[in-house]
Amino acid sequence: MSDQEVADMVEQVREGCTGIAPVDLTLQRACVGSVAIECAGRPGTASRPLWQLTADATVAATLGQYQPLPAAHYPHASIAYGVDDVARLPMKVWLSDNGPGPVTLRVDKISLVAQWHNRREIMFDRILDVPLGSGE
Repeated sequence: MSDQEVADMVEQVREGCTGIAPVDLTLQRACVGSVAIECAGRPGTASRPLWQLTADATVAATLGQYQPLPAAHYPHASIAYGVDDVARLPMKVWLSDNGPGPVTLRVDKISLVAQWHNRREIMFDRILDVPLGSGE
């Protein structure tokens, strides 16, 4: 994205976030998914307006060059991604006996990050935070 596209997206997100109150999301125990170990978040309806706001702002700022991926929001936290064929059964067994239970987190801001990967690791640099609600 160009600097202007990022600036336009950030402006739209900042304006939209003032009308979205902080939300509580509960992350469930980790489980083995198809490509990652992840914790499902609930309720999805609580965070979906944030996702929609950022998806719409990105599409608008880039004139549709970048479409949301995935095309629908489901809150989750990815713990680890597979980089090769992985024996899933031993991980499922281990996770059934280990790890914390559900945890509830207060989401009172969202962050714009630059993300890249080297096919083994995904890295993020936080660029800025945008508070939810009035920001006070």
